[in-house]
Amino acid sequence: MENYHFETSWRIEAPIEQLWQAIGEVDGWHEWAPEIKRSYIEGPERVLKPGSRVECELYSPLPYHPRVDLEATEVAAPYKLAFHATGDMEGNGCWHFEEDGDETIVSYEWNLHPTGPLFNALSKISLVRDMVEGVHQNLADHAFEGLQERISA
Repeated sequence: MENYHFETSWRIEAPIEQLWQAIGEVDGWHEWAPEIKRSYIEGPERVLKPGSRVECELYSPLPYHPRVDLEATEVAAPYKLAFHATGDMEGNGCWHFEEDGDETIVSYEWNLHPTGPLFNALSKISLVRDMVEGVHQNLADHAFEGLQERISA
């Protein structure tokens, strides 16, 4: 089984509460992170809390759009948000938010592995692995830019 480990850190010019509010609006993730094709939080409350489930469909350079379902395992507003992922990728991710003056430092870490036998086999090929890592980096870069724009508006 091939594993992926992603770490990203952002410094965003916004108060922590404003950033937490934007990230908490799950149905709008695609508006500031264009590699997220669709995101939807299940349930009538539509609020991130432990046990909340989020369905995500991601863009891909291939004619295949991975689907990942996230279950919130820890929600400590506005400082920490952790998920367990299932679907085409499985694993855990955690976001940390820290105030630094007028800015917020966001760091997140994902440890994932593909679940399907074909994707898992293809992940052993360095070109495919590099492509998956590149897609993640693009998502992170575009999400940072989009979130900064959204908060600045």
